[in-house]
Parts: sequence; structure tokens; C-alpha cells
Amino acid sequence: MLSISQINNSFQNINSINKSIKKVDEFLDMNKNFDIQLKGLNKNEKNNTIKMIAKLLKKGIVGYQNYKIDGRIEKKFLTTSIGDSRLYDARYEGVIVDRLI
Repeated sequence: MLSISQINNSFQNINSINKSIKKVDEFLDMNKNFDIQLKGLNKNEKNNTIKMIAKLLKKGIVGYQNYKIDGRIEKKFLTTSIGDSRLYDARYEGVIVDRLI
């Protein structure tokens, strides 16, 4: 049987992971700022966030964009969008941000 302390620790760990996942999503969303804001995260949450981003970057995932295809919004990772012929004439759904400025 779990103690109250163990249950509280489990909820804190889940909350910590959720915060890290949200930051990773903010980083990958190419419609937002290109930088990652780690404010409001504790040291463990910052470490988890950086580790998750590093693993994704090593796998070649650098971000995602949302496209409208057949009337539905679909999230496409940039590494897979280049060879996806369904995206050639699809309308881009989002804010176009010039990353070079």
C-alpha cells in the first residue's frame, strides 16, 4: 500500500514531466519563438527538458508545423514534411516566421 508521501511524490514527478513536455512542445512549434524559455522550471525540470530536446534533435526532429490537408489540421514534423507529397499543395496553417531576421 502506498503512503501519502509516496503518492505526493508521484504527483510531483508527473507534474514535473508535464512541465518539461510542454517546454519541449513550445520549442518544436515553429509558429512560435525559436528560443526556449526555461523560466519557472526547477533544476530537475530544466535537465529533463534539455535531455528530451537533445534526444529529439539527435533523431533529426527539429520542429513541426500544422498544415490543412483535406479539411483537417495535421501536425507534421519538419524532417518528414520534405518527402510527403500530400503537403506539396497544402495550405500552411500558422504564422510564417522568418528565422533569419
